[in-house]
Amino acid sequence: MSYGTSWVVTGLDKGWLKVGGLINPDDAIVKINKGIVAGDWTGQNVQVVTNDAYTQAVPKPKQAGIKYLPVGSRWQVSTVSSDGGFVKIGGWIDANKVKVEL
Repeated sequence: MSYGTSWVVTGLDKGWLKVGGLINPDDAIVKINKGIVAGDWTGQNVQVVTNDAYTQAVPKPKQAGIKYLPVGSRWQVSTVSSDGGFVKIGGWIDANKVKVEL
């Protein structure tokens, strides 16, 4: 793969980035377009990045918080809401409050 080429990361394989082939993450600059949609983060590990992260019963804005998730805690995504705005990690959480770990 040529230097300067853009690829879409479709998953991870034992720590390597899947982009049609496999790339060592140390050899790539990865940009994640958060704030738009989570994409298919199912099965990926995420880390909480805000102090106000609570799980919710449904994937909709302004729902009552159920369980507090501390900053830096790590979780595995079981599914993503149909609009991509929420990920399920035990309960639903706004995708802007987590980042994908590579």
